[in-house]
Amino acid sequence: MTDFIVEKVTDLSFDLQQCPLSKEIREVWIKLTSTNNPIIDNGQMVCLNLPEEIRNKIFDYGQKTLMEFIESEKMINECYNIKNKYISNEDDVNNTNSYVKNIFNIIVNMDRAYKYLWNIVKDLIDDVESYKEYILWQNNTTKIGAEVYNKWDLIYNIRNEIEHPKNIRTTMFSRVNGGSVIPQIIYKDKSYDLLELANDALQCMCIYFCIIIQAAFFNSKYVVAFTDESRKIIYGSENTING
Repeated sequence: MTDFIVEKVTDLSFDLQQCPLSKEIREVWIKLTSTNNPIIDNGQMVCLNLPEEIRNKIFDYGQKTLMEFIESEKMINECYNIKNKYISNEDDVNNTNSYVKNIFNIIVNMDRAYKYLWNIVKDLIDDVESYKEYILWQNNTTKIGAEVYNKWDLIYNIRNEIEHPKNIRTTMFSRVNGGSVIPQIIYKDKSYDLLELANDALQCMCIYFCIIIQAAFFNSKYVVAFTDESRKIIYGSENTING
């Protein structure tokens, strides 16, 4: 008689209204990893011959990325709740520490998700081992705007301060002249709204993931063939077939 082992799997459920970016990440991740012939956003189909080991690694990285987003969106919702309660003066509790801790965790989570994405690209593309090579590949194969790059660069540098604190400074919730002052972080003598930084981190990483992972699959060394945007013409390694 066969013995069956029942295991609990990671709970990746979430409220679609509360975690819209997690929903987007999950849809892209499943679309690309659930078939050997994924269809990318512009309508092109990519025919892949992925080794099982590589597929499993990519699936695992995608799952880890989704977990980072779910956790982070739940934390940012909590931050909005803390902020709104303070502004409306619902209670006399100053939750600056929880607020700042959540935002720092969101920024670190998104940096970790960025590294998972880089590992996916490494599994699919040659010559992206160094960070310089990775950025060059991004510039050559994607159309991520300068605004996103600049925002992420700031977040990446602040993340370094968070993980290796030396002179990191943040302000607290406070009340001034009947109004409320929202926590800021002081970085290189400039003040940045912490909640805005957390939002930027989530938005930038979602853009990175959705664009870069599709570019990696389309340009993968495991591509056997791909179609045009109408999926009527197939381009193979040796010939073109009209559909």
